[in-house]
Amino acid sequence: MSGPPDMILNNDLSLGTLQDVGSDSSRASDGAAPSDSSDSVLDAEPVSKFTSILDCPVDECIKDDSSQLVNIVPAGFSALLESYFSLFALCIAINVPSQFLKPDFRELPYNEQWFKGDTVAASPYCLVHRDSGPQFVEKSEVVGNELLETQPQLIPRFQRLIAVANSLDSKRSFVSAKLISSGVDVNVTQALRSFDHLSEVFPQFIMNLHTENDMCLKGPNATSKLFNSRALHRPSVAEPFQPTSLSVLNFSPENYAPTLYEMFNPMLLPEEEDEEEEEDEQVDGNSPGNGGSRTRYAIENAFDFLAPVFTIIFDDMDESTEEVNLSHGVEMPMEFYPQLYTKNALEQVVIPVLQERQELRDTNKAKLNKMTSLQSFQGKQIKSFLNSSINYLDEIQLGDDPTRSKELRDHLQHISDELSTKKRELLVQYTELQKQITQLSFERPSDRIIELARQRGVIDEPYVLRLAALSPYDYLIARNVSNNDKHSSSGSNSAESPWLRVVTDFGSTTITQHPLTETEAQDVIKSATRHASETPILFVYIKKDSIEPVSEIRRALAGNQPLADFLQKDFDFLSRLML
Repeated sequence: MSGPPDMILNNDLSLGTLQDVGSDSSRASDGAAPSDSSDSVLDAEPVSKFTSILDCPVDECIKDDSSQLVNIVPAGFSALLESYFSLFALCIAINVPSQFLKPDFRELPYNEQWFKGDTVAASPYCLVHRDSGPQFVEKSEVVGNELLETQPQLIPRFQRLIAVANSLDSKRSFVSAKLISSGVDVNVTQALRSFDHLSEVFPQFIMNLHTENDMCLKGPNATSKLFNSRALHRPSVAEPFQPTSLSVLNFSPENYAPTLYEMFNPMLLPEEEDEEEEEDEQVDGNSPGNGGSRTRYAIENAFDFLAPVFTIIFDDMDESTEEVNLSHGVEMPMEFYPQLYTKNALEQVVIPVLQERQELRDTNKAKLNKMTSLQSFQGKQIKSFLNSSINYLDEIQLGDDPTRSKELRDHLQHISDELSTKKRELLVQYTELQKQITQLSFERPSDRIIELARQRGVIDEPYVLRLAALSPYDYLIARNVSNNDKHSSSGSNSAESPWLRVVTDFGSTTITQHPLTETEAQDVIKSATRHASETPILFVYIKKDSIEPVSEIRRALAGNQPLADFLQKDFDFLSRLML
């Protein structure tokens, strides 16, 4: 690729155009932009220039290449938090959408301005719950209390996004964030009014998404299992664990650390028990350790169940945020194993590893003490003393017998050589043990730890990073090339550049796509997390074996007739504009 990954804005492009700077022609016109584009966005005047993208000539809404991923236009600074909803929805739409394609709304009315979000046409059908289960009937058939039933607003909008994000027949290049945010329920709206941080609002949005989807389906569908993990907590080892549902994990800027694992470790790694806790544990007979003289560890926090979608939010800075200076930023792994923090993994893998690591440290400490003892005695350097004595005997004869000096000199030389050999052996052993200790670190779990966890059946597939939204104006999203599916919805170069960085340039109202390798994507994230961010940062991990192949997504899409009809109408409309 030519140019660094943060050269992503093209200020010379015409209003409302979509550029893929992965091509040589578009790269040639790239202008260098600041590495933290979100800062320049936030410093700009909060005027509603983004409406010019949505109101541009309709032929400019058409993709140059049907394989391009649809883009999300932010709803503006006054709707900053809710603009993240659509980015999350887009990530779900291209990775795990099938559950949301199951509701059949019978008709999804078409409106030429639907992509703006606030003009989605109302359906002529209503959701009612009868003895046979939920069903959609014509409004004229709705009677009695059925008139009071809550109607789905979010999922019909989400289905439209799923359609344009996955269908190769869709020529729609972008949609407004309002497509999703205008369909949220009163609980989400109330949360937006009451809270300042995305992490306080987002659980309500996720709940809205899965409860409304289940409301439209028969049987125990439990879409919540896609998003809701279960965590365990206890104040002390003498008390039972208390479960709690968890859809979002958040970290304040003060919790930034060089790696994501180092941010999780203080919360979830077991700590050494003090003597009082050890006595309680022995009485209860619930020791997680292996007994004996090994260090004992207590589990206070753990995961019990991990949902396929694992959402993390780095909170934005506020007036109380302490200064954060992380020289290299946070390393967000492309493959993450939160399973290491489940209760089973903590008991079967983590605690034994921590105990082994402590034993190795104790052994190495003893070797270091031994090397120190071979170095000096009573404050004098042993090696220097021996060498001085040997040199003395080389120059001065002891008594009348010359062999006596030679024998003593040879004996001292033998002691010196043995001392050097012993120190070298200890140093080699110390270095090797230090490597083993490093391999048992949870700052970046080694292949050895991962393999041990696999052998003990506590982890299987990793969670892979699919979205990193630095702000609604600057987000990184992974293309769906999962499960050996070679027909990505994002072009033929997706294997070489599986990530897209999508920036909506506030100054020129231009949307720019920049293909990135995994390493380049990580570098962008590191750059954005060196200091506290002025906007929340949303990360979405999805379990690798849960990501749906593109071919299956398109089959599910074709099986939803109302949505297929909607796509055809949008295709016909945009095709007429191209004539």
